[in-house]
Amino acid sequence: MTKKIKYLLVGVSCLVLGLVSIHGVSALDVGTKEITNTIQLTSDSPIKIAARIINIFMMFLGTIAVSLVVFAGFKWMTSKGNEEQIEAAKKILKNAVIGLVIILSSWGIVTFILSRLIGDTGSGGLGTESVNQGGVGLGAGALGSCTVQNVYPEPEQKEVPRTIAVIITLKEDVDLSTVCVNASDGACACDNTSACSRLNQNNFKIFEGSGAPASASTTAAIVSHPAGDSRTLVVKPILPLGSPSNNVWYSVYLSNDIKATTGCPSGAASCGLFDTCAADYYRWQFEVSNKLDLTPPQITVKGVFPEPDDNPDIVTINSAASAFGSFKVNDKPRAYIPAAVLSVVTSTPGQSATVVLENNYNETAQTIFSVTSIKGNRAQLYKESNSLGVADFNSNNSVNFPGYFTLTVGGDGAHPIGNMWKVTVSAAQKGDTIIVGADTYNFISASSSGYNIKIDSNPAQEAINIAAALSSRSDVSASVDSGDVTIDIQAKISGFAGNSINLDTDNHNFFTVNQMHGGVDADEVVVVKDLKDKPMNSTLQINFNEAVNPVTVSGNAGDVSQTIQVVNADNLAKSNGGTCVQNSDCASYNCENNFCSGNYLDGKFEISNGYKTLEFRTNNECGMNGCGEKIYCLPANS
Repeated sequence: MTKKIKYLLVGVSCLVLGLVSIHGVSALDVGTKEITNTIQLTSDSPIKIAARIINIFMMFLGTIAVSLVVFAGFKWMTSKGNEEQIEAAKKILKNAVIGLVIILSSWGIVTFILSRLIGDTGSGGLGTESVNQGGVGLGAGALGSCTVQNVYPEPEQKEVPRTIAVIITLKEDVDLSTVCVNASDGACACDNTSACSRLNQNNFKIFEGSGAPASASTTAAIVSHPAGDSRTLVVKPILPLGSPSNNVWYSVYLSNDIKATTGCPSGAASCGLFDTCAADYYRWQFEVSNKLDLTPPQITVKGVFPEPDDNPDIVTINSAASAFGSFKVNDKPRAYIPAAVLSVVTSTPGQSATVVLENNYNETAQTIFSVTSIKGNRAQLYKESNSLGVADFNSNNSVNFPGYFTLTVGGDGAHPIGNMWKVTVSAAQKGDTIIVGADTYNFISASSSGYNIKIDSNPAQEAINIAAALSSRSDVSASVDSGDVTIDIQAKISGFAGNSINLDTDNHNFFTVNQMHGGVDADEVVVVKDLKDKPMNSTLQINFNEAVNPVTVSGNAGDVSQTIQVVNADNLAKSNGGTCVQNSDCASYNCENNFCSGNYLDGKFEISNGYKTLEFRTNNECGMNGCGEKIYCLPANS
């Protein structure tokens, strides 16, 4: 089976290569074009027909090769470790891949040879039935990837009306003097007037058939372009194309004598339009029917966005509410009293000492310590019988016990071994506190400062002291009614988040705490009328059933205002110069110094999708998206 597959794939490849000779013969002029006009045979060239056959055949072979790869993989995966099946699957997979490589190589060789034959015979391209592939005619490499952005009619498009206009959009600005001529055939820059709008038929050719452009009889036409846009050209033949009885193929050819004024190599001011492309020209073809199109473009069903909406939505906004809470003073708060040294008693007369407590001393009960001199000019600290550590005497006869105190020997500073001092320290009295958010406020006997609040025997005055201490906070405000003992706390920022601001105390007998509550976020209730209103940054879009002349609809609002406008739909909206109070009073949504400016919204119309889609974007910048691009908005509530 493996050998048969190899022979089959190699034989098929040889057969495909042999067909190249058939294409060479097919390139000869055998008079089929003349016969076609008489007996209505297909107008496709023999090379194009053969190319289609080869493409179908190659697709069939490729399908077989891929199927073998899939089969080999399935056989391998279901082998359950059977070595014979795995080896068989490997062989099938190997041969299928080799066959696929041979098929693709053959197709590449055939395609290369066919392209050379087409170039020599000028048959007009391989051609496909698709009208969305950007064309496959000679020079088609310029479409999309190089200089040409879009064309109409589309490459290989069929049943094009005889009254068609050829439209082309380029990626670079064009020197319009290389596209138009005047009545005396002198070069001039196209100006959309009869003085200079005739097509330069040497540089831009529209001709019947697919023969060589140099010998073709070209079509006279008028050129126009959108205001301020030298990249889009609309070429309208003076007479209808084609025949009233038969379909006729036409070609469009742009030579490199058409000059670009941007995108030139080395920053040159001017260059051939196709200097940077694979081919130094662009050419495509389409089929013209025997019908005239006398009907203007129509808007497609549901082809407008946003959809028509005659009634604005009713929006009810429930305002946000601020959270609130309170402290109530029930009694005089207790002040913080620090620990103090009550006495220092020495075991040896004349060896008195002084003791200074550390700032971080934190014993919570009255405590008796003992300090004993030991060897090495050192002292040991005891709490009752428990040793708390050893420290050295310094040159000032002082010894420090971190977290407790520093003892300094008086007199002559002598501290013989065995001498002991007994130190009695009173307990610190913890003061009352209140907590707001993440901050703790202490009550002290001295004046208020920072997070310390002065104690007052009058509860009403104490409430005033607390409110004053909280006045500098950024998250809450505090107030007290005259003579009241309750401090009202309110979140400065409205919304549900204010409910999470913490209010607390360590003495609920002296203070009554009402936790923060009642904060509510703003809420919007929308009652949809007709259709739901669209966001302000929506782009207006209109879709047509056929290509639209961009000259009449594409450009700044002022350039196309005779054809299309975006205006305030209010019947009472005022025109330019009318008195106004707000933007919505004006047809242009633009009220300046109490007068309406303009008769329509300022912005820009752009055409896309093969010249079938028209979009409007205002000039009103209203923000920037996450990619750093500007956002443009329509008027609010419009």
